[in-house]
Amino acid sequence: MKKSSLKAVLNMSQLSIAAKINRARLIVQAIDSHPNTFTNPVPSLNSVYLAIDELEAAYTGASDGGKTKTRVMYDKEDALMLLMNDLASYVQMVAAGDDGIVHLAGLEVKSFSRRNPRDFSVEQGDHTCSAVVTAPYVRRAAYLWEYTNDPSGSWISAGDTLTSSIEINDLVPGTRYWFRVAVIDSTGRHPFNTPLSLIVL
Repeated sequence: MKKSSLKAVLNMSQLSIAAKINRARLIVQAIDSHPNTFTNPVPSLNSVYLAIDELEAAYTGASDGGKTKTRVMYDKEDALMLLMNDLASYVQMVAAGDDGIVHLAGLEVKSFSRRNPRDFSVEQGDHTCSAVVTAPYVRRAAYLWEYTNDPSGSWISAGDTLTSSIEINDLVPGTRYWFRVAVIDSTGRHPFNTPLSLIVL
C-alpha cells in the first residue's frame, strides 16, 4: 500500500547490545535476500556484516567487565548504528513512499497519515517478533482480532479492543502470518475482513 509520507525506521535505539546485533543481522539479511530491489546498498552490506561481527566480538570480549574492552564495545556499537542509520536512509530512498519495500528490508514504517486509516493494514511491530494490525476506525465499535500461520486451518484469537489497532507479540520470526479483524458496532457483529499476511522479523 502506498502512503503519502513515510519514514523507514530502525527502532533499535532502546534495544540491548545483544538485541541490536540480532536485529541488525536480520535487517541486513533481509536486504541481501532481495538484490533485485536493493541493487546497490549504501553502505555496502559487507561493511555492515563486518561491523556486526566486530560488535559481537567486542560484546563477548567485554563480558568480564574490563573498562578498556567495554569502551571498545561501545565504540563498535556507535560505528554499527551509524551504518544502520545510513542503510535505513538508503531503503527509504529506494522505497519512494512504498511501505511494502520498507518492510521487505525488515525495517519499520513511521507514517504521517496513519491516524485515521482508511484501509486494513499489517506491518512490523515496534518490537521484534511482533506485528501491528490496524483497521479503519468505526465510531463506538469493538474489534475482534485473529491471526494464523495457516489460513486453511484454525485461527488464534489475539483478543478484542476498543481501539482500531493492536500489536500482536511473541510471534515466530521468519514465519508468514495472516491477520484479520471483525468489527462489532451498534448494528451487530460484522464478518471478518479479507486477511492480510506478513512475514514477521
